[in-house]
Amino acid sequence: MCWTPPPATSWLTVANPGPADAEVAIEAANAAWLAWRRKTAKERSIIQHKWFDLLMANQGDLGAS
Repeated sequence: MCWTPPPATSWLTVANPGPADAEVAIEAANAAWLAWRRKTAKERSIIQHKWFDLLMANQGDLGAS
């Protein structure tokens, strides 16, 4: 695979998070984990399958071809 630079007219803004942002993300992940681990394997499977279906239905918008 060969990297091709973007055209000069392309631009992208990228966030530059710091340590405080990392702490917020970690706290959010821990909070989500508490609810997630209470779900049964079947409930988690249903959620993951729905997520997969959404990804497949919207892959054009997500950049896949």
